[in-house]
Amino acid sequence: MQTLSLIKIGNICFREDLIIIKIDNLIKTSRPGTHQPLIRLPYIKENPKICPALALKSYINKTENLRSDQNCDYLFISFKKPHKKVGSQTLGHWVKEVLEASGIDMSMFGAHSTRHAATSAARRAGVSLEVVRRAAGWSQTSNVFLKYYNREVAENDNDDFANALFNQ
Repeated sequence: MQTLSLIKIGNICFREDLIIIKIDNLIKTSRPGTHQPLIRLPYIKENPKICPALALKSYINKTENLRSDQNCDYLFISFKKPHKKVGSQTLGHWVKEVLEASGIDMSMFGAHSTRHAATSAARRAGVSLEVVRRAAGWSQTSNVFLKYYNREVAENDNDDFANALFNQ
């Protein structure tokens, strides 16, 4: 949630086939010698209703006037006046509400479970361990995924992390 709360409109690059989001603020996992997070959202052409890239474009368009009134460059802003940047806790509450509305058992999962659920789904779909680690922000030597979330699947280095999640 911290990473999402730091997304700035100026750091979003819209391309024909995907959206790339750079995080330039320091986050809790930032340290010398590591790269800052880079979020890649490919367009899910097979099912536009669940495409996060299209949803992002729509959100930006619908909030453009609110954001310009406050001169706010952050992506996620409050829906109540004065429409300023929201923090990671507010985003966590929003994610939890969406998960509950989607039928997810919130006694077992929380807003912060999304990274782990997504990485497990991508790995089951055949995304390489290295790609999963990079997408989740884990180092090459991190054993978090292997210890708590890994499931045996066939290795396939050609899968794209985000496409694997949305094509299951």
